[in-house]
Amino acid sequence: MISFPLKKPDLYDISVHQGRMLLIDQIDSCDRDNFTMESSLLITDESEFLYEGAMPVWVSFEYMAQSIALLSSVVRREKNEEPEIGFLINVRDFEAVRPEYKIGDRVTIRISQEFKEENIAVFHGESFVNGECYSKGSVTVIEKTDELLNKWSEK
Repeated sequence: MISFPLKKPDLYDISVHQGRMLLIDQIDSCDRDNFTMESSLLITDESEFLYEGAMPVWVSFEYMAQSIALLSSVVRREKNEEPEIGFLINVRDFEAVRPEYKIGDRVTIRISQEFKEENIAVFHGESFVNGECYSKGSVTVIEKTDELLNKWSEK
């Protein structure tokens, strides 16, 4: 059983994202039964995708997608399964309430599964700094299947 909070470097043990591409710093809480998660990261001057001294808030849809991947990994690990690669299919109704995160901001990401059928799922995600909503939207993802990879490799 994985316990929380789970921080880097321990996150690497369950994440398909590695090195600098794992943008999430920690899983704060996780409800495996309801497929919800709260994760967080600190914006630093070394954060990936920093632009002119700030982080554009649109990057938060990648934070949401990585949180979804981590949730999937937690659920799979507890079933003694390996994490699977997933793909972001689309982002809908994305609203950037604020334009950017500042260096030193601790960003909290909340995701909750709204729909799942086979290997496709839709999650609602939100990002917060100090309890204030900075962005929200729906993220659709698909988990890799052998059939899906075979179709791509044929092209």
